[in-house]
Amino acid sequence: MKTVKLCRRLWAIAVLLASVQPAFALITVSTDDRPVENLGWPLGCEAVANRLGRVAWIEGPAFGGGQCEFLFRCENAAQFNDALKTFAAIVAPRLELVVHDGPEYSVHLEGYQDAQPQARIDWRFTVWKPESWHRLHSNPLNAGLMDTNSWEPVPPPRVAVYIGEGSIVWKDVMVPENVAAIDERAESAPVKPQGGGLLHAQVFDMATGQPVATAQVAVARFNAEKRRWDNALTGRTDERGVVEIGKIPPDNYRIYVRAPGYASRMLGYFNNRRGNRYYEFIGELVHTSALRGVVVDGDGQPMANVAVSSRWQLGINGRTYEPEAPAAATTGPAGRFEIGQVGRGYTVLLGSGPGLYMLNPFELHPVPSDEEIRIVMVRTGAVRGKLTDAEGNALAGETVSIGRPGRPHRGDWGGSVQTKEGGTFEFAKVPPGDYLMTPDPSQIELKPDGPGVVAVKVRPGETAEVKLVRPPAAPK
Repeated sequence: MKTVKLCRRLWAIAVLLASVQPAFALITVSTDDRPVENLGWPLGCEAVANRLGRVAWIEGPAFGGGQCEFLFRCENAAQFNDALKTFAAIVAPRLELVVHDGPEYSVHLEGYQDAQPQARIDWRFTVWKPESWHRLHSNPLNAGLMDTNSWEPVPPPRVAVYIGEGSIVWKDVMVPENVAAIDERAESAPVKPQGGGLLHAQVFDMATGQPVATAQVAVARFNAEKRRWDNALTGRTDERGVVEIGKIPPDNYRIYVRAPGYASRMLGYFNNRRGNRYYEFIGELVHTSALRGVVVDGDGQPMANVAVSSRWQLGINGRTYEPEAPAAATTGPAGRFEIGQVGRGYTVLLGSGPGLYMLNPFELHPVPSDEEIRIVMVRTGAVRGKLTDAEGNALAGETVSIGRPGRPHRGDWGGSVQTKEGGTFEFAKVPPGDYLMTPDPSQIELKPDGPGVVAVKVRPGETAEVKLVRPPAAPK
């Protein structure tokens, strides 16, 4: 068996970006062929997961898990058809087969960067544990982590097959009657792009439902040198809110839309790696408003020079509205701030500053707001220490973790670092409170009596010193 734990306790920048307040995450990649049990999926999913030809399986996403992807290679279409019969036996309201252009290489397999044969896959099976999906995407208390899947129903069990330079020929595939086939190959698109990819977008006002004319739609490519997304091609919508952008070179893109008086937003991604894709996007824009408030410390005193930003936004429809860039401001001498150009709807504000931590980081504010917003920041401390084995030998390159006692909850502060030369480690900007530390990254739920666990109390402006000892391995 070979199991790679990618992110057992990962710095979760996506949780509280400005304050560097990490949460716990777990993604596992396994390349063993041991049978898996039903983890809370629809009836019959485990039979597909355990089909012959499986080369890996991945459980994620970060912040809770619940999605499993099983990667397969097969010898021919007949073998894939047999797998489809097993897939069709799943008891679920809907089953989907999505057909893609191939070849496909998995980032989770060795040789991915060079498109080596051992990294190629012919098909994948994806299934969600419904309870996990609802916890991640349907919890109104987690507005700060909402994404484009928020409030959506649980995705059906799905098989994705890759046609081209692989072992499966599409004309030989037999799709069962109860499986919905979705053909996303370029040859099946309603429009055949010429000279590159083709984007068709239509933009509306979310409040009125009317089209937005003269909006700029941008096809942006990532600039690795400057670490930003730069416009590659742009177009303007007509009186019906429609724009088409053609001859898009092969690459991966983001699609942005901007219009005067509206909050700009990202519409989605355009995968045009093969240079001939046709994509359609429908975008809704909201007008902007300003937010005003005050930042105070734990004693209620105003704090100057604190950065406040609107990082996560929901439109007036309650759905995620991903801004092109966060709207931000800095507090003045009286601790007051005003952020302009915030999309109307709802937002989560984040405060950040040297040695500061924001309380109640997931509070959702209406935009515009009739009340003055009040943000409370507290001074942080630090934790520093050394990891050794039972004989006192320093251990470098090992993972140590810190977190609140018990099972982590979204929004809890915690994280992991690797020890440096001499076994040393340090956690900075730690909110005051009681924590547990462990040299065993497999301990998801931290308990005082856990192997090698040490309790530590963090006070504002102070550095706590900790000595961790990795317990000896359990006898086999």
